[in-house]
Amino acid sequence: MSSKTETKPMQAQPITTEAKPRKGRPPVRDEDDRGAFERWIEASGMTRQEVAAKLGIGKSTLFSHLRGDRLPSLEVAVLIEEFTGGAVPPKSWIKK
Repeated sequence: MSSKTETKPMQAQPITTEAKPRKGRPPVRDEDDRGAFERWIEASGMTRQEVAAKLGIGKSTLFSHLRGDRLPSLEVAVLIEEFTGGAVPPKSWIKK
């Protein structure tokens, strides 16, 4: 005897560009503070991959910093400040 289970079609979920907390953790930066480094990257005309390579960090690490999932180490925050000519100081990563 076989029983047939009805399956419902999956509904498409809307695509959002919001940073989502991962593993139950809140983002380490506020959405308002998305800002300085990501805006600098956009204005520079460089890709995120190029920026990661020039900083000597992995692109997934850079993406985690930009999403606010992870704070850069002090060493990386200082590298970012130097790389951006002071436009993104280490204190910009501190949650207010």
